[in-house]
Amino acid sequence: MCGIFGIIQDQLDPELVVKATRTIRHRGPNDEGYLLVSRDQTEVIACIGDDSQAELRLPHIQSFSSKRYHMAFGFRRLSILDLSINGHQPMCDKNENIWVILNGEVYNFVEIRQELIKAGYEFNSGSDTEVILNSYLEWGTDCFVKFTGMFAIAIFDRRKHSLILARDPFGIKPLYYSVTADKFAFASEIKSLVQIPWVPREANYSFVGKYLSFGISDIAPETAFNGIDALKPGCFLVVDLENVTNKQETVYWEITRDPEAAKLDYESATHRFRELFEESVRIHMRSDVPVGVSLSGGLDSSSILETIHHATDHTLGLHAFSFIADNPELCEEKWVDMVCHDTGTISHKTHITGDDFSELMDRMIYSLDEPFGGSSMFAQNQVFQLARQNNVTVLLDGQGSDELLGGYRDHMGDRLASVMLSGNPIETISMLSKMRAKGFSQLSKYFAWAIDRALPESVRPSTWMYNIKSMYPAVSDSWNSRLSGRVPHGFFRNKVQQYSSREILNEQLKYETFQAGLPALLRYEDRNSMAYSIESRVPFLTTSLAQFCLSLPESYKISTDCVSKRILRDAMSDRLPPPIKNRKDKIGFAPPEKEWMFQNSEKVKSIFKSGVGDTVPFFDRAKALSWFDNHLQTGKYDRRIWYTINLLLWTEKFNIHYPEIV
Repeated sequence: MCGIFGIIQDQLDPELVVKATRTIRHRGPNDEGYLLVSRDQTEVIACIGDDSQAELRLPHIQSFSSKRYHMAFGFRRLSILDLSINGHQPMCDKNENIWVILNGEVYNFVEIRQELIKAGYEFNSGSDTEVILNSYLEWGTDCFVKFTGMFAIAIFDRRKHSLILARDPFGIKPLYYSVTADKFAFASEIKSLVQIPWVPREANYSFVGKYLSFGISDIAPETAFNGIDALKPGCFLVVDLENVTNKQETVYWEITRDPEAAKLDYESATHRFRELFEESVRIHMRSDVPVGVSLSGGLDSSSILETIHHATDHTLGLHAFSFIADNPELCEEKWVDMVCHDTGTISHKTHITGDDFSELMDRMIYSLDEPFGGSSMFAQNQVFQLARQNNVTVLLDGQGSDELLGGYRDHMGDRLASVMLSGNPIETISMLSKMRAKGFSQLSKYFAWAIDRALPESVRPSTWMYNIKSMYPAVSDSWNSRLSGRVPHGFFRNKVQQYSSREILNEQLKYETFQAGLPALLRYEDRNSMAYSIESRVPFLTTSLAQFCLSLPESYKISTDCVSKRILRDAMSDRLPPPIKNRKDKIGFAPPEKEWMFQNSEKVKSIFKSGVGDTVPFFDRAKALSWFDNHLQTGKYDRRIWYTINLLLWTEKFNIHYPEIV
């Protein structure tokens, strides 16, 4: 796991490259590397920085003050595989024609390395970066589809005068870029890009409208910043060094249906799921530094820990890190203790108080680069800090399981829609009855949800969608229609589009995995872990496992008995303690957000009253204060209060400008 930066512009100042790269030092405190390239490419100079090891015997970048360079790479290393100087980046081939920098890990590098050795390639390190380098030499851009992992890769191809950027199929690792008529830059984090004078610190109203209304974010390529895009997952981008506007984005991987998986009977599918999951956990354990588990006590993270214990060689001295809520209704400590006792795992726990929440706000706004969805990220942040305090550098996390296997309560509505579309009224009534028996409240909501998904697009009632204007309680009247217009017409229709099949749940899971939902959670995971120089790995998210899960019959994921993640529960039935296997509640790292916000009511009001509100043209301070006071008096809580606070703090922290709308 590392941080990468690159820039193409005439008269490039090396000091700017150093500044932008050191902004993301937290992503890689162990090493620092640079590459400077002249316009005619006759000069290609590898450099080191203050954090580099002296044994590298390369010139220091500060010895280059000339602005004659046209392209540069900056790199920060968090050493995970091959901790020696042999893993230093930027890394090149023996002819110095191909240069690579990597953020992330390619877990199947061992297998690909053996394939390349048979093809005649030699290796000087035990790193996955060298495998990427030789893979590109052997297969060109076709190499990306061979990688199982999380990665953002930049390649300078001197032969073709081009820059290639690639991102993993799920977007686990971030990669942002900005382009003008004659300049191009990319980075692992937006805070690095905005160090460049020509990159605007300007709000994107399309993002703002969706975020304030619904908390929606991270729909690539859009970001909160005008002029900054995210490279879409599963894509690579080729940029012409002579003309940066001449760039081409190509999809190298996208989810497809596996017809063989769809035909499997349940017993065979459960066996195959277990094989794929065990293999994923096994290769995710590859590391030359200590590995632990981010453990909530839920089904997903407990399954990872039990699989490590039963199916890998990493059984001694394993550490787990957990957030323990003070609120008894949200506390999962008994589940954490149960699985740690069962596996002999060393347990570490952290708590957060309302005072901690107040202190963490500013720090996390900066870490996450863009506004974010809720306070569970604070709990996650403290879990990673706890791991750093205990010198564990790699954590495995259960992210992605809910999206692949139907783990959220609202997925019951999607499953119900599929049952309704099957044309079996008895099965539909039976499922509704089971939902009631299992404690699902507001059955009318789920039934209406299911009807909406089951109806063709042409006859769906328009009333299912919120009136967008009503979603902006703290926005001035004159801006309501303007911001509403920035939410694309039909945006939420696309979420429940007329599906290509009658499997509403499967289509919804694909949407949440690759378009909206999981991408935001992966950003939070990346920034929170990297803030403490921790590599967070997500073994549920491999292309083979995702394709398998999303191709299975829906009943293998959610049964008509309303058992969610059915196949995971049964695949782990002989490993998980029965109380965890049979858990029906879902908490995760869930802090008491309402209590924290009300406990810090004076801080909330001070944010509303601060001068930053004057820089946000649509913010109505009086409305915001009245709105919040009403919630304090009634004891109710509205998540949009958090969205408003978050937006204001983000505006202040990143010095955001809001352009005029004509």
